[in-house]
Amino acid sequence: MFTLGQRIFGTGGPTGSRGKRVSAIQVRRAQPHDVPDVAKFAAELYTLHHGWDPVRFWDLGAMSASRQAGREKFFLSLLDDPTALLWIAKQDQRAVGYAFAGLESHDYENLLEEALWVHDLYVVPEVRGLGVADQLLAAAAAHGREVGCPLLVLTVAEANTRAQSFFARHGARVTMREMTLDLRAAGAEDVPRTT
Repeated sequence: MFTLGQRIFGTGGPTGSRGKRVSAIQVRRAQPHDVPDVAKFAAELYTLHHGWDPVRFWDLGAMSASRQAGREKFFLSLLDDPTALLWIAKQDQRAVGYAFAGLESHDYENLLEEALWVHDLYVVPEVRGLGVADQLLAAAAAHGREVGCPLLVLTVAEANTRAQSFFARHGARVTMREMTLDLRAAGAEDVPRTT
């Protein structure tokens, strides 16, 4: 069962997909006291992306106090934004993942009339495969349906084949492909220039 607001979106069964006995997973909208965990998880997600492609992805994952404070300020601001959505997943009162999405309307840059755009979905490594990501995605999809969004859209790093498979299993299909050209790299001089 998946509902909205501050209610719980669901709980995991007694065993996860790896056959391990697991405690119930609860997914709910994030509150201000959840923001430090969300910001820490975001740092881990940013570090993964930077590791996959340090040219393309900005290194926002540093765990310095100032970077953590900046991430916390950003995610705290989302709690007051009616178009931003933030969920936290907990197991035995311990945060184990989060999802961040935004309601998009008349987005000319991405050619979207209306959609729920899932920007981040992250689960800590020790509980991956236990249904946490399924519940976070289900929470986002339930909210999108509730508010009348016809689409849920997301981007996945090219190197993140596990996430690509996960979203494909849930019915997502490839509709766009981001490409990056490093203008500082050797061979970039072959890119046409204006004269």
